[in-house]
Amino acid sequence: MSSRSWLPVLALLWAAAASAQLNTGTVTGTVTDPSGAVVPAVKVMVRNTGTNLVRETLTSGSGVYTVSNLTVGTYDVTLQAPSFKKLVRAGITLDVTQVVRVDAAMEVGAVTDSVEVTGQLPYINTNSPEVGANLNRADLLDVPLSI
Repeated sequence: MSSRSWLPVLALLWAAAASAQLNTGTVTGTVTDPSGAVVPAVKVMVRNTGTNLVRETLTSGSGVYTVSNLTVGTYDVTLQAPSFKKLVRAGITLDVTQVVRVDAAMEVGAVTDSVEVTGQLPYINTNSPEVGANLNRADLLDVPLSI
């Protein structure tokens, strides 16, 4: 089979892979204790508030976690570790191809204690130099068309 006959197959595979990544985002962060030291093996739960779908992971030995392939929506991030208060970061908005950084400083305390942080700081993407915007239907209808 010639190399040219593979081109349509490769184009289809590339298009399928690219389209699968266009409507998802990622939540990542570093978990530290009050002294600023990283906390490994923290249970991280990322819950979509619209669908109640929960994805779980543990922080690495360097206190870092990443949950990728999340659909666009609003999320709550819950962090739990022995000897630390449960921490909830609510109302995290995730847009298309966005990488949202949710760093957390755990407070020492009983597991039954919890700290809930609501609201969200303005989003600044420090993980990528990409610049983009989301357009809604009204924005698209107002785009002038030249014929």
